Amino acid sequence: MTNPDSTTTWSNNLGRTEADRAWQQLRHHAAAALTPFSSAQSAQPNWGMVPLDVYENNEGYTVRCEVPGLDPASIDITAVENTLSIVGVKPTPTGLGMARLTESCAGRFERHISLPAPINEDKASAKYINGVLTVSLPKSATGFCRRIEVQGE
Repeated sequence: MTNPDSTTTWSNNLGRTEADRAWQQLRHHAAAALTPFSSAQSAQPNWGMVPLDVYENNEGYTVRCEVPGLDPASIDITAVENTLSIVGVKPTPTGLGMARLTESCAGRFERHISLPAPINEDKASAKYINGVLTVSLPKSATGFCRRIEVQGE
């Protein structure tokens, strides 16, 4: 039999609003870390990681996104004012046999990153080297919309 006091004591010690806030923060961070991958083979999206890092200095932002196995031509990057969107398609491995364990995802994915300030889309650039997409986004006083072309090796 479960001791009802063990849960109640933890909840009372932490405070109900603090416990709720902790769970909300956990859900928020988990949702930010996971990216839905959609494919023609499945009606439900698979969830996977498209890890990225955003760095800021006085001149602008640098976004590094780990997306190995992509063709640079399959990556679509759009910058609108202070939002960067990265859309790509990670191919499904074929000819390898029956999958016994899969921890990677394949299909179409999207990441949208809000930056603290508008960027200068005309001077933005992107490179894809060794599975890492690096997007350089200089800061701007005003915002516009422009597609950023990815340069491969």
